[in-house]
Amino acid sequence: QLITPQKYELSKKISIFKQTKQLHTMNEEKNFGLSKQAFNQLCVQLQKGDYTLMKYIYTAPINNKCINMLKGKFSCTQDDALDIFTNALMSFTKSVKAGKVKYGNLESYFTHRVVLCFYSWYKKDNKNNSQDGLFPLKDIPEQEKNDFEEEEEKHLSREKLHNALSKMCDKCRTILKKHYWKNKTFKEIAMEMGISHEYARQKGKRCRDKLKGLLGK
Repeated sequence: QLITPQKYELSKKISIFKQTKQLHTMNEEKNFGLSKQAFNQLCVQLQKGDYTLMKYIYTAPINNKCINMLKGKFSCTQDDALDIFTNALMSFTKSVKAGKVKYGNLESYFTHRVVLCFYSWYKKDNKNNSQDGLFPLKDIPEQEKNDFEEEEEKHLSREKLHNALSKMCDKCRTILKKHYWKNKTFKEIAMEMGISHEYARQKGKRCRDKLKGLLGK
């Protein structure tokens, strides 16, 4: 049976639609089951003092995943795991409200936050490491401890960098991001921003020095 051009086009559109739908579904699975539009709407509500996002995550499947991870991998008790999860959720919500969290792979970002909260909690509670259900800090593999410390330092550095950039003018943020994050030359930046090459270079240097000052370097 011959396929007419009309049927071929229709078949192609259906195929594209199915692929797009599948990608959207996979994307939502990495983001608490939320679409980008739904997440952004919850972020807007959060800015207004509506903590629906926090309540949603608390009842989402990620709750059980993280609790089970804390109990299984780190031998936490149910109560301790719940406390750590709640602390991570509050920290995560604070970051979302401050505009520091972007849609993309929210579950991975949140799980990472839970691990950091566990390690911070454990270091503070190390004096109680003889409690039932817990294991001494020395029993955590050295490499794993180093990984946690490194990740915690990276997280704190990112937070500090974000705070420093937020105190700079829009032009400085734009130039620095283009030059250091996107590896663009000052000549390319000048063309994109409609400014002279020399101005872009001098402005970039002043912005970099200002950023170093804000970071205490």
